[in-house]
Amino acid sequence: MIYMYLEDETIKVSKNDIDKYILQGYKVGKSEKLCNNIRKARRHNIWYFKDLEFATSGELTEYLRENGYPNITYSTVVNISNGKVVNTYSDICSLIKRVPLD
Repeated sequence: MIYMYLEDETIKVSKNDIDKYILQGYKVGKSEKLCNNIRKARRHNIWYFKDLEFATSGELTEYLRENGYPNITYSTVVNISNGKVVNTYSDICSLIKRVPLD
């Protein structure tokens, strides 16, 4: 089964029916609305760096890469926030916080 979408509607179709749905205007993948709902459902924490707030560790990682920490990785951010440091970034470790949502 393959996910396809048209505007806000996401459906699953068999591989044999993909061409039929493409002719009707569907695209392969999930609608933006469904993707946003999935992201919200998986969000269990809020991430902080200094006074900035991020919905995911991925967003925090991307921000850090773009702002002077090009070697930082997703796993480094996650592990720093859990207190398990893989790589030491002494100037930012104490500034990263993960707060569970209630």
